Amino acid sequence: MQKGAEAVHAANSDVLIILYGLSFDKDLSFLHKRPTNLTFSGKLVFEIHRYGFKDGGTWSADNANQACGEVLNEMMSKGAPVLEQGYPLFELEFSAKDLESSAHHSKDHDIRRLIHKVILHPMAGLCVQGTSLLQPLDLGPCSEAEAWSYAPANTFES
Repeated sequence: MQKGAEAVHAANSDVLIILYGLSFDKDLSFLHKRPTNLTFSGKLVFEIHRYGFKDGGTWSADNANQACGEVLNEMMSKGAPVLEQGYPLFELEFSAKDLESSAHHSKDHDIRRLIHKVILHPMAGLCVQGTSLLQPLDLGPCSEAEAWSYAPANTFES
């Protein structure tokens, strides 16, 4: 990587140099043991990906916040070395497992719905259920949430 970065810099010293992680660009943790050593500075940017096909059971937990926390911890353990060394970090590809056939595995899809369709309660990891407007709001699984829309006065109606 260092030889390639030096070659790009020699060819054009006006461009940013982007270095990718290992294992399908997902892991930069090797930089703890082997930091970059280049003849130039101020132009190096690191890039990391996060693919959902390796999630396993992450999204099958009941609480979406816990799943998001696990994903964040994984990304920080693999990308934090460059941040700790003061380099910028691009997150150019991010995905989560999206299996339409299973409500447990499509929580990420539920979270990515348009916000005016599903109202997520972040602390509970649950969504507002579309019950009567005359009753208190109920929380439940996001896969069972009914659509909401904006009324003309910018209030919610089910």
